[in-house]
Amino acid sequence: EMIHTANQNASFDAVRGQYSVDPFFALEIEREHMLEQTLKKIRKADAVELRKKLRIIFKGEEGLDAGGVTKEFFQLLSEELFNANSSLWSKRYGSDITWFNSDCTWDNEGYELVGVLVGLALYNGVLLDVRFPMAVYRKLLGL
Repeated sequence: EMIHTANQNASFDAVRGQYSVDPFFALEIEREHMLEQTLKKIRKADAVELRKKLRIIFKGEEGLDAGGVTKEFFQLLSEELFNANSSLWSKRYGSDITWFNSDCTWDNEGYELVGVLVGLALYNGVLLDVRFPMAVYRKLLGL
């Protein structure tokens, strides 16, 4: 299986006569449509791509992502995604706790994509400023 996965992501460089594998999952998005474009691209990505180091490219901006752009991306994305006005979340238990909105119009896939994004952030060494109640963390730990 590992060889099959490597073959899927490998490309042959005819000049060098060797195969190479791109170690990055490149996410090219526009700042103005960050949430929509990110969710769309994450939805289309397969598990192998999501296990690669993330490389953020903001369309129309120069610069190489050496980690700072990725951190900025997750900061801006989490501000938009975990905003109580996004309809996903509720501040029912106070402004310091993020809880699920029972009147949410998103389907379960929306919450699954949020989980993938949180996982991507952690996988790429970025901590998000999100405060879930202890019940969520206990559930994640299987307690």
